[in-house]
Amino acid sequence: MNQVVADYRAGGVVMSSLMGVFAGLGITLAIVGVFGVWPTRWRGGTHEIGIRMALGAQRKDVLRMVTRKGIVLGAFGSGLAWRWGHR
Repeated sequence: MNQVVADYRAGGVVMSSLMGVFAGLGITLAIVGVFGVWPTRWRGGTHEIGIRMALGAQRKDVLRMVTRKGIVLGAFGSGLAWRWGHR
């Protein structure tokens, strides 16, 4: 009986370990993907800021624009997370 219980628990340990490895791999790939897209997105934003400043935009207006974009993106992401989290 003890051997049966030990064999049963060993299978659970292996499965848990595999799930942990694949979860870590998934998180790593997600982080790499985010940091791969982020610089490209930021480069476009700095170009836009440069053009706005060259055309005479005030520093506070550019700061307001960047802050507004961040708040909208954060609210959108929070809304999606809230919606999917309450299914």
